[in-house]
Amino acid sequence: MSGSPGKSWARIGSHLLLGAGALVFALPFLWLLSSSFKEHEELVSPRWLPSLPARASSSPYLAPPPPLEQPPSLADPTWKAMEPLLLAQAEAVLEGLDHPGLRATQTPELLRATSVEVTRLLLKRAGPALAHKRADEIVAGLCREQPLTRAEATGVWGERSARLLSLPAGEVAGAGDLEFPSGGSPPADLLRAAWAAGAELVGGYRWEEALQQRFPNPGDWDTFVLGMGSLLWRDALAHRGAYRTERTPEEILAYLGPQLDLELLDYAWNRIYSQVLVGELVIETADGRQQVLGRPDPDTWQGDLAWGPQLSAQERPGRQLAYRFERGPALRLTLPLPDTLDPTQIRRLVLPVRGDRSYHDLYLELDTGLNRYRARAPFVLENSRWMDALWTFGETSLREQRTVYYSAALSPLDQIGPSQGPSLTLELRQVSYAQVLGRRFAKNYAGALLAIPFLHYLRNTLVLVVLNIAAQLLSCSLIAYGFSRLRWPGRDWVFGLVLATMMLPPQVTMIPQFLVWRALGQYDTFQPLWLPSLFGSGFFIFLMRQFMLTLPRDLEEAARIDGCGHLATYWHVILPLLKPPLAAVGIFQFMGTWNDFLGPLIYLSSEDLAPLSLGLFRFQGSHYVAAVGEVGLLMAASLLMTLPVILLFFLAQRYFIEGITFTGITN
Repeated sequence: MSGSPGKSWARIGSHLLLGAGALVFALPFLWLLSSSFKEHEELVSPRWLPSLPARASSSPYLAPPPPLEQPPSLADPTWKAMEPLLLAQAEAVLEGLDHPGLRATQTPELLRATSVEVTRLLLKRAGPALAHKRADEIVAGLCREQPLTRAEATGVWGERSARLLSLPAGEVAGAGDLEFPSGGSPPADLLRAAWAAGAELVGGYRWEEALQQRFPNPGDWDTFVLGMGSLLWRDALAHRGAYRTERTPEEILAYLGPQLDLELLDYAWNRIYSQVLVGELVIETADGRQQVLGRPDPDTWQGDLAWGPQLSAQERPGRQLAYRFERGPALRLTLPLPDTLDPTQIRRLVLPVRGDRSYHDLYLELDTGLNRYRARAPFVLENSRWMDALWTFGETSLREQRTVYYSAALSPLDQIGPSQGPSLTLELRQVSYAQVLGRRFAKNYAGALLAIPFLHYLRNTLVLVVLNIAAQLLSCSLIAYGFSRLRWPGRDWVFGLVLATMMLPPQVTMIPQFLVWRALGQYDTFQPLWLPSLFGSGFFIFLMRQFMLTLPRDLEEAARIDGCGHLATYWHVILPLLKPPLAAVGIFQFMGTWNDFLGPLIYLSSEDLAPLSLGLFRFQGSHYVAAVGEVGLLMAASLLMTLPVILLFFLAQRYFIEGITFTGITN
């Protein structure tokens, strides 16, 4: 009894250790899961969890910025003294900048929030340079009272540089040109800054390029630059006085102040001040012409929505559209039209909209004078960037929606009744917060399914998975039956040869196999990706053979008494008993085919044949990820590809473990 508490603690410790190990291995998946829910701006932050959307019942509204975080380069006392000074300086600079949006919407609360956001961006941009001077700043500070002259730099470098420049064409510097006096020198970044300051005075970048041509080895050139910088520092800069690498509070303010410009202010203001901006509604006719149908003018529109001031966001003008849902869950704004419209002459209607991330629905109703039409799908105010709301009178295809995905939202117009007079109506409908949460966290997944032909890639992958699994199960079980239940000359030698194929790296046979399949005319087809499975796999054959050796031979003898041959015995007696190894082989093959990237990359060039692995690789290099930076879509698509493998393992783990465990057990 005395040993039982110790055993209990050992059991608890082992379980905790296993749980900790499982958590460590699950961290990449958890990171992938959280990243798939994040907005584009959140992916660069160290937060694990995505932020929650705002509860917006009115617009414009203020999204308070997070509090300022202490920079790692500043000590606690310095930061406590600097924080109010930084905010005060930011407010003073903001009041002096002529920003149209801030001027039109300025309130004490907005000014304070903007100064916090601007200061946060300045601190993030400064990084380690906030508290420590850069090397070029130190050199410039030494030369502030007594400027470095060309005569000084030439006097230090003249003889050595002139001799190098006088070398005949094609001749390079020798070992003697890299010998410099030894002694105490400042850090290498200061020596490079000293070289840059002196080279600019002596001859500029052309003089520097001419010298660099004498040093074909980059390492020798770096040694030369450091040596010349040390000479200039010793003979011309060191006697100018001591230098200090840390900034004083006054120097920090002077360093950050000039960086607060209109561009940074506009970026910060648009991040914290959420608003809906609307441009001109334009008709694109069938012959390619454009005609303005409605301008956001407060004097011509009537309804519950209100037009605000004319502003600009992301260098694009628009008029603010204000709303308050206290009046009701649906707000409308109507513009009477002077003339009747012919839908057959209209290709589409285009309305530029910058959303406020409220995830509310914006609908369009158009009365052409002949019939009334309403947008089938809403334009969701989910982004804070400019997008075009596109409406057409005809049906839209998935390819058209995918083409305009990032920059526009496309919806057909459905006829809802007879005309009541030519008019144009914008209707804004409130969405519950539960729907807002659903849209917010499903945004990347819906975008991934729309931005790439995910379902088409999935179909190709499933075709390859089914063909490979069926081929491997049939061929490997049949071959293993021949190795385990039949006796024939040379059986063990042939089995050893099969096992030897497992020692052959696939990289060795990759090129010969490709040349064979291309010679057979099977390039850019599915055949090279599944037909080799009909010849079995050494590991799978070994797995099934070892399991079959555990089966009693009495079953085969009884089958032979009943008149069964070898194939009938295999099919009716042996195969039904192979569920564990068949499940293990099926899971292994599923994972191998599902995650196979190299095979499709080598053998497939058509987009229509690409499986998920190759499709996601191409999506990674597409415009959405490479240029726009929509990594959240890639994370969502990657998670969708990962889930089937995880679910399959958990659902079939009993058969998988049995197939591995029972292999090799004898009677």
